[in-house]
Amino acid sequence: MKLTRIFHSPMAWGIGFFIFISCAGSTVSKKTEIKKLPYNPLALERFVDGIIDDLVGESESAITNYLEALRYDTTSNEIYASLAGNYISQGKLEKSYGIINKILSRDAHHVESLEYLTEIYIKWHDYPRAISALEQVTKLDPTNIDARYRLIALMEFQGKTLEAAKYYEELIAILGPNALLSSKLGDLYMKNKMYDKAVKVYSQASRNEPNNIFLLDALAQSYIFNKEVPNAIATYESLVKIKEDDLVHARIGSLALQIGDYSKSLQHFKKAEVSFPASADIKRSIGFALYQLQRKKDAIEYLEKAVEINGTDVFSMSILSQLYQENKEYEKSDAMFDRVLVIDGSNEAILNNYSYSLAVRGIKLDKALEMIQKALAKAPHNSHYLDTIGWIYFQLGQYDQALKFVNQSYKIDNSSWEVADHLGDIYLKLKKLDDAKWFWEKALELNKDQTQILKKIQSLTIE
Repeated sequence: MKLTRIFHSPMAWGIGFFIFISCAGSTVSKKTEIKKLPYNPLALERFVDGIIDDLVGESESAITNYLEALRYDTTSNEIYASLAGNYISQGKLEKSYGIINKILSRDAHHVESLEYLTEIYIKWHDYPRAISALEQVTKLDPTNIDARYRLIALMEFQGKTLEAAKYYEELIAILGPNALLSSKLGDLYMKNKMYDKAVKVYSQASRNEPNNIFLLDALAQSYIFNKEVPNAIATYESLVKIKEDDLVHARIGSLALQIGDYSKSLQHFKKAEVSFPASADIKRSIGFALYQLQRKKDAIEYLEKAVEINGTDVFSMSILSQLYQENKEYEKSDAMFDRVLVIDGSNEAILNNYSYSLAVRGIKLDKALEMIQKALAKAPHNSHYLDTIGWIYFQLGQYDQALKFVNQSYKIDNSSWEVADHLGDIYLKLKKLDDAKWFWEKALELNKDQTQILKKIQSLTIE
């Protein structure tokens, strides 16, 4: 094939253009520019023949043509690079490596050779040197998107997530807002617990793609980890406006519970309940929200359903026992306490609450004492437990013991009006009226709605 035939026929011009475009777009791009082509006509002819062989997958023939081209021109790095690329495709890595090093010794900035060098290092599993070579490529050719993608993949494979994040940032700066890149970068920040940065990335991406539900979900989760629960709720609410999803309603309900927005929690759990009517978790959550909203009758209904679905739902049983007591349904509350203790006999809160309930009613005090002693064995400095055992001793008529424990409770936490009230009652039994009055007055300061305490103080004055 003569040089004049290549460059003077219309078909040859088409082939030449096709060669240039194909090389520029290949995975390991052969960036052959016209000014770098061999000047020797014979070398150029064989070089072009080799490129054509490459295009049709004739690697052996291409190598033969490139070697022949080098007979006429040993100065062309482009011929050497093309030869090295073919040796790589045939698995002859050592041969390719030697050629590439020869090129780089003459031109350390030869991008194509650095890309081939990267490929060799990857095949040799020498990932640190592959990364180093690719970093050189990106410095020499900042717009080389393919090199950046490969560099990110290698860094993630090597666990260098923060370094990978830097290149994601640069890619986003080059390409502009991109949902996939932002998601990848956000994921890296999340893995490294850099939640504030994840929020920033997902938030920016979501502004550009406001209807992308995957970005919104990622943004909401990053808000949660960054302790921005109200923002997480608002983001999830935007998501369900785009696509109704009862699981997301349940998430909003749970988050709203965390920040004490019980009305919002109830609203979203009710929506989730439509799709998950047999979910004990959702029944329990609705029941808890209703309880906090003082809708106690409705709360009981939902909590009972939760326990019916899940017979080991200790949380629901605990709230139910409290609600039954408030309704003075003591048989139900005691049965619920017993049921919890069968499941978890060392549950401190239940042991305490059950003991206190019995003590207030003045019944089964031996059982109450045994239970509270178990709780105190696990938490000897719990002010609530100390007050409970003190009140049991009060009901048993052992006032000195009662004073000992309730005093300990008060020293640990003097913010409870009930503990102060108990001390007043104990001092009254010990005939220390000034002390009784002082503690009742303290109890009244802490809770001015307790009119029965005022009556106790007034009764002392009358006496």
